[in-house]
Amino acid sequence: MVGVISGGGHDINGLGWRSDGQLIGLDRISNALLTIDPSTAASALLRTITPTVGGVGDLNIVGDSGFFDTSGPGGTIPGSNELYSFNPFSGDYQLIGSFSPTITDSGISGLAFRVPEPSPALFGALGALFLLLSRKRCKTEGAQASAGVSPAETRNFSS
Repeated sequence: MVGVISGGGHDINGLGWRSDGQLIGLDRISNALLTIDPSTAASALLRTITPTVGGVGDLNIVGDSGFFDTSGPGGTIPGSNELYSFNPFSGDYQLIGSFSPTITDSGISGLAFRVPEPSPALFGALGALFLLLSRKRCKTEGAQASAGVSPAETRNFSS
């Protein structure tokens, strides 16, 4: 454990890694986006937000794009029940849309991004590269063997 997050009481509903290594947290207590230094636990206000965070929400960052959602109306600490995009460096945010009337309980407590899987072409290219390197190594070792040089002699340059 590094320490307790500075700046008083917090209720962090979601954390994301920013590309510079800082954490961004969605805090219910301050109703704000915070930066958190992972090596010291020092926090700083990035931006106070107007939507009510509530008791359940989340935040996620991919590259220079961030998203956060706020608690639904039916939880013990209700929120605005909305999804936002935001800039992890400036804290500027925009409403994407409301979850109402579809989500009526405590809200969505998790955001995830789909990470694209490598394409079959990439696997094919890696396989071809492996085969080429294997063939080159076999030819080199074969040429050394026919010249009477052992693989151990080619690796030992210090003697």
